Amino acid sequence: MRVEENPGDAINIFIHGYTSDPCPEQLARLRVPGVTYALDWKAGSWKHSVAGGFFYLAGKTAYRIKRASAILAPSTIPVEFAILTAAQAGHFRAMLSRTRKVGRDLLRHVAAIPDAKSRPINLIGHSLGAMVIHTTLLRQNWKRYDLNDCVFLGGAAPFRVGWLDCLKQHRGRIYNGYSAKDMVLMVAPMASKCIGRRELMVEGQQDRVVNVDCSQFLSQSKLKPIDHHTDYWSKIDKVLPMIWPNASEVSHGSNE
Repeated sequence: MRVEENPGDAINIFIHGYTSDPCPEQLARLRVPGVTYALDWKAGSWKHSVAGGFFYLAGKTAYRIKRASAILAPSTIPVEFAILTAAQAGHFRAMLSRTRKVGRDLLRHVAAIPDAKSRPINLIGHSLGAMVIHTTLLRQNWKRYDLNDCVFLGGAAPFRVGWLDCLKQHRGRIYNGYSAKDMVLMVAPMASKCIGRRELMVEGQQDRVVNVDCSQFLSQSKLKPIDHHTDYWSKIDKVLPMIWPNASEVSHGSNE
């Protein structure tokens, strides 16, 4: 999906993650130099897994009432709501599996972009979108393309797997926006092993890896802790310039 074009040579490809959609209007407000595209793929949502969990609880409660066992005993409540977390993690895991197929297909989509082999390309991924990028860097050959920066926002990509090989695929840097407070990644299957919850360290390549702690400029709401993860994307016009210099080139100087 083509979003907009600004002065500049780069091709910028944004890949949304779990609970998100392409949001072309928000991406257009960024005014990143070059032409901007958004990959539209079915990344899943909390509401699908939560709905499944609540249907389970509703059915179980109705069954207990029918059996004259009254309402849920207080001692069972933590167990019951742990089921919701398990449902969410299970759904996230299913979507994680889908990212591998999307990642293997990404180069085919890029090849269809006009002048893709003659312009620098930047890949920006949020949440599971980071896993799409990680997969394509490990599984596809980008040597015919001028792959520049890869930017990760609350990335659900694994912390220790293949990053040196990923860096060999592109000439630019990895920008990793992370937060140890990210509750979504905390209950995800990979838990704290995601790059979105910690600094990414690549031996001998730290000059090409920029880690940015985003914990203080994401939502601090205790009532809606998921917002801490989704803010990367829902407020991308404010968050991305703090992580990636290319975004700040235009975004900070274009208050029209």
